[in-house]
Amino acid sequence: MAAAQLEKVQASNLLKKMVQMDDYDIVRFGEAGKTCLATRDLNSCHAVVIVSKKAAILAHIAPHAPTAIRDQFSTALKWTQAMMDQIIKCVQANKSYFENPGSGGIVIYGVYQGEIALPDQVKLLAASIEKILQMPARPFQYNVPGNPGPNKGIVLIEGNPMGLQPTLWVEEKKMGLMVGPGSGGSGSAGGKTASTTTAGQSK
Repeated sequence: MAAAQLEKVQASNLLKKMVQMDDYDIVRFGEAGKTCLATRDLNSCHAVVIVSKKAAILAHIAPHAPTAIRDQFSTALKWTQAMMDQIIKCVQANKSYFENPGSGGIVIYGVYQGEIALPDQVKLLAASIEKILQMPARPFQYNVPGNPGPNKGIVLIEGNPMGLQPTLWVEEKKMGLMVGPGSGGSGSAGGKTASTTTAGQSK
């Protein structure tokens, strides 16, 4: 379903960017006519969403640093932290877009054979959102099967320039993105998950 919805927003020229692995971007809903961000091929990667009724940030974070710079990061956790630091700076540089009630974060992570694929990285991402950005971090899991396939692990954020609640698509699952009072609650990404979907193969 996310693939069909992604095609629709691309055809309508609403997509600001297809975020590549180890990258992030921000969309300010309605600016230059753009209201959406997306990424694909999560495999066992994480996606981080910071969202409000005015804007959203989407990041696609690989388990390890790219090969060309991997020697600069002694552990996978240090790479995850480096990526999260960039997201934090982006939020702080756009602070006025994320001060409205309901702003919060979503940590999207893979589950392989019933276990969280990279639990320490999931905890680090959630803790950074909650402790540094002072926002609730809501978890969202996807299954990581062993079979490859095109366009697996699609994540799509759809905003609205009129201030309506943004929505999140992860494969066939759709959810409201606002976090906070009246949103159905929040939770630690190290614990019970908010929803389950299917993504691509393990890296």
